[in-house]
Amino acid sequence: MRGTTDKVLYNQFINATNAFPPTGRDGKTAQQVFQDSYAALDDLATNNPFPQALAWKAYALALSVYEGWPLPASATEHGMSEKDRLDKAKTLGEQATSQDDTDYDVHWGLADVYLIRGDFDGAVTEFERALELDRDGRHPSLFAEAASAMMQAGQFDKAEHYFRRARLPDWHHWMHAIFLFLKAGRATGARESFLNAALDDLKSTSTQVGDDFYQGEIQLVLAAVHWRKWELFLARANAENDPDEKARLNHYAGRNLAAATRAIHIFRAAFPYWTVDVALNSLSLKVTADEIWWGDTVKGLWGIP
Repeated sequence: MRGTTDKVLYNQFINATNAFPPTGRDGKTAQQVFQDSYAALDDLATNNPFPQALAWKAYALALSVYEGWPLPASATEHGMSEKDRLDKAKTLGEQATSQDDTDYDVHWGLADVYLIRGDFDGAVTEFERALELDRDGRHPSLFAEAASAMMQAGQFDKAEHYFRRARLPDWHHWMHAIFLFLKAGRATGARESFLNAALDDLKSTSTQVGDDFYQGEIQLVLAAVHWRKWELFLARANAENDPDEKARLNHYAGRNLAAATRAIHIFRAAFPYWTVDVALNSLSLKVTADEIWWGDTVKGLWGIP
């Protein structure tokens, strides 16, 4: 038991965090599962504030802003603005690391808070500290999330290194697909290759069927990749003089637009509360060119009828 010697409290903490990532289960939606978990973490962090309880509540509070989910009515932070919730999450996370600087899980939670806040330097520092503390554990999810943070911070070499060390099981492929999608935005002649590689990774997430927390959001990335492939084939077709080749390119452009349309419709049905602004902010990026590539894609997808 890390952070507390009270077995009962620690079991309460484990029961609360076992619901992450929040998914629909036992007749409850993902939001309802999240609210139950948040209420439990809030109780622990308020009445028995050991470091892991504080760090996980901090992460859950930031996650509520990221997902656009309401907090339970019983929550201390119920009614707070998004800015105030993010500020409180930062305070809780920093309080946790000040109480225990040797627990990788506590630094991991603060790293996620920083990332959601758009504090890329802070996120990189905290993920690297968490990896240093967990160097013997080699937690694959920690490597994958650290890789995603490095990607968002524009440090692609570090991202590639950590993705390799994650060994990419299950949902890690989804995160790696976003990395490859952003690499396509930075590429010139190899753009299609990166987009195809991103599609390969997205296909590797089939073991997550029924997981509404990830599968729904995978559809947004899938739509983004197909939308950019449609744009690529359309540009080639418009520049082509040979009628047969033009027809072939237009055919592939049409297939990718149809795939993008299907995926974005699935996503928006799964997440009806996501506006274009929420989608734009769902991937915070430090490098302006990466941000533009993502932003133009999202705006294009929201323009699909």
